[in-house]
Amino acid sequence: MTSRFYRHTFRGREHLGSYAGHGKASGAVCDASAFTGIVEVPPGVLGPLHGSVTVDLVEPGHEPASFPWKGIVYRQTFKDAVPWVVITVGAVGP
Repeated sequence: MTSRFYRHTFRGREHLGSYAGHGKASGAVCDASAFTGIVEVPPGVLGPLHGSVTVDLVEPGHEPASFPWKGIVYRQTFKDAVPWVVITVGAVGP
């Protein structure tokens, strides 16, 4: 489905998931030219025991779904298609 289809049917927001437990073992290399945008965070923000990433789809003008953030380090909204994609990086905990 193209973003043109979603432009007329997507409403509100949809949480796609949260991801934690990041490590260095994968050795993945990002080819930034393959994407319309990338999210970079400083060393130490994401690790095996701390830091989380959430991904949400949002209708323009809407906020992502609530999440129990202890603190948000970085949030970026990609607005090059509808629905928008919101990437949030932060700390979770009590």
